[in-house]
Amino acid sequence: MKNKNILIYSLKSYRLFNDESRISFGGAEVESFLIAKELAKRKNFKVKVLLNKDLKNKNEIIENVKLEHISNVFNQNFIIKIFNLIKFNIKLIYEIYKTDVIFQEMATFETGLITFYSKLFKKKIIYRIASDKDLNGVFKKEHKYSGMLFEYGIRNANFLLAQSNYQLQIAKKINKNSILMPSSLEINKKKNSKFNKDQFLWIGRIVKVKQIEIILKIAKENQNKKFIIIGPYSIKNNYVKKILKEINNIKNIKYFKYIKREELNKYYEKSTYLINTSKFEGFPYTMLEAFLNSLPIISLNYNSDQIITNYNLGYFAEGKVSNINHFIQNLNLEERKIFSDNCYSFVNNKHNIKNNIKKIINIL
Repeated sequence: MKNKNILIYSLKSYRLFNDESRISFGGAEVESFLIAKELAKRKNFKVKVLLNKDLKNKNEIIENVKLEHISNVFNQNFIIKIFNLIKFNIKLIYEIYKTDVIFQEMATFETGLITFYSKLFKKKIIYRIASDKDLNGVFKKEHKYSGMLFEYGIRNANFLLAQSNYQLQIAKKINKNSILMPSSLEINKKKNSKFNKDQFLWIGRIVKVKQIEIILKIAKENQNKKFIIIGPYSIKNNYVKKILKEINNIKNIKYFKYIKREELNKYYEKSTYLINTSKFEGFPYTMLEAFLNSLPIISLNYNSDQIITNYNLGYFAEGKVSNINHFIQNLNLEERKIFSDNCYSFVNNKHNIKNNIKKIINIL
């Protein structure tokens, strides 16, 4: 394969490269980070990641990945926002013109711009679906004009990467060049750690789609259990303030705004279940990280492709909070052991970045 320049557009992923950053990130950024690192290990790829301006905003190279910062379009001042938007487009055009392939994940108006400029300069654009709401019309309904740009972007991308068979079926109706690309992890050796049967873990950004208020309700109804909540946020808006105030009044919750990635594993290892309360998901990255640590899941709504029930990876509550409460109050540790063993096998067999990266290399 000839040498290629790869541009990965992942504005919020700097914290994964430099833990001093305070920009919050999610599973989409982790996936982009891992893809960047894995591609950069190969001599025929030069990988660059475009990031939001942060810290000293110096361009740097970390793990063979070139990091370049771009102006923040979302400054609150209108005049500065217009100025930054112009700068942003000039920079984006320049970077796309210089590269061969652009990779992007996360539904935004930039998806449409990136696709338009890529087509203009005959470059290849690959979009990876981050959430079911990218496809089911929810994003377009919530963000009318951005949604229109986004829809143009995914319809005209060279490839769409779906995280699940459910997503793939819908994606193929939007763009015939859609393929299955499961979320991936760097796989470590299996650990046999002692866990606290009374400790439950919730990890996610404090945004409405994650429905953190449900885990607060569950904690209130299970006072004899301990709940660890790791919930980063970017802007302390009214919703975040309300949630933080409520957390402070619930004694059996221990809250962290952020935990360093290398320290996260101990919370996965010590907990008895990860709880997911999201309204929509693509393929929850925290779930994969939990499985890597042999931690099963309790999921309120997410069970795409019926993976939780088909592979026996935990408990699916079928959208009912009362089911979660009943499950927590009647824990079966023998059942938990079965779930735990299945979790590590599942993630090792299906979500190893070293295997899955080949699918991306084949379409570059």
